[in-house]
Amino acid sequence: MIAIRNSGAGGKPLENGKREDPNKVLRVKFNELEATINVRNFAVIVLSETLLSPRTPYRWRFKQEAIRKENCKVFTLVARQLYPAGGLYIKSSIAEMLEKEQMKKTGELQQMLNYLKCL
Repeated sequence: MIAIRNSGAGGKPLENGKREDPNKVLRVKFNELEATINVRNFAVIVLSETLLSPRTPYRWRFKQEAIRKENCKVFTLVARQLYPAGGLYIKSSIAEMLEKEQMKKTGELQQMLNYLKCL
């Protein structure tokens, strides 16, 4: 089972004022699928996430440790420093971020392909 996400985002607001953790929500969904249709392996593919300094990594990013499923791997394909004005769909914004070294490939694409081949 594969879940593809553009990036992490805090879930809906809870009654106590906090936000739902997307890792926990995904774990619950994966657990339900595992119980109902006997799926054995899971992968979360994150297309782009705020991971580069100077700030700390994005709080709501998907992480294997937070999902807490041994049979689930998380692959983040692009690490970036910020979310550019106008979004990630503007070619000039991407080019500028690459030039300023505010965005880079993580090297996890090949790891993801190897993982998927072995399933």
